Amino acid sequence: MDTDIVAINDILVAGPDFATCSRKVLNFFAKTGLVKYDVVTVVEAESLPATDPAFWERLGEGEAINRQRLATLIDELEQEGIRTLADLKELRQGYASKLLHTAIHLLDGFIGIDTRLYSIDDDMHWCPDCTREQIRRHPANYWLLRVRCTTDETACEDRYRCLRRTGGG
Repeated sequence: MDTDIVAINDILVAGPDFATCSRKVLNFFAKTGLVKYDVVTVVEAESLPATDPAFWERLGEGEAINRQRLATLIDELEQEGIRTLADLKELRQGYASKLLHTAIHLLDGFIGIDTRLYSIDDDMHWCPDCTREQIRRHPANYWLLRVRCTTDETACEDRYRCLRRTGGG
């Protein structure tokens, strides 16, 4: 099978150890209807417990990547003529509506192929202040798991259609 890495995610998850958190993440990907991958791999060597000095930097980088992707989508929407909420009244289905759809997913917590950081327990693309406080109080109970997701590119020429073949997304 010819595979292609479709997504690299950092998944924030609460749990006592890597194995428990890894099972939680794999179960999440197995059950979500938003994206479907042929292989989801949790990379232990690239995963970080919150006790690791690099944890907070990686968390911040993931949030920054998500925000940059959101900003890019909004910039593209503006190039398509969408500058105010009132402009949405005239939005037709097509490229611009798909940009909006993807931006909304980033804002409301639906994981997608554009996600870099995702907090399973908060169901969002950011780490809220209440979770940050919990991590500071109990760092041994939190992990950032690096996840590589692949799909069989030979089975589907249109990557986006292939990833959303279940109708989710």
